[in-house]
Amino acid sequence: MVFDRVDRARPTPAQLEEYRGTYVSDEAETSLTVVVEDGALVVRRRPASRWVLTPLYVDGFDAPLGGLRFVRDAQGLVAELSVSNSRVWDMRFKRLP
Repeated sequence: MVFDRVDRARPTPAQLEEYRGTYVSDEAETSLTVVVEDGALVVRRRPASRWVLTPLYVDGFDAPLGGLRFVRDAQGLVAELSVSNSRVWDMRFKRLP
């Protein structure tokens, strides 16, 4: 395995807004809503789950539910959310329009 050192991301408020939206997974049978609260990115899942994300690298965040990575399409727009933790690897949630 080869690892590349990257600088810690420090997203601006405008960059955080790019991630805002609702993401759904048929496999997980759930949806996640990403919002910006008090300058931080937050993931919510009904009925009352809430996780504050910590930026790690560009499009990559750490959260209590695991590592989250936002996936961009060919136009550079955020299209999916990938969740990885000890029980799941790269579970994709598609962004709703």
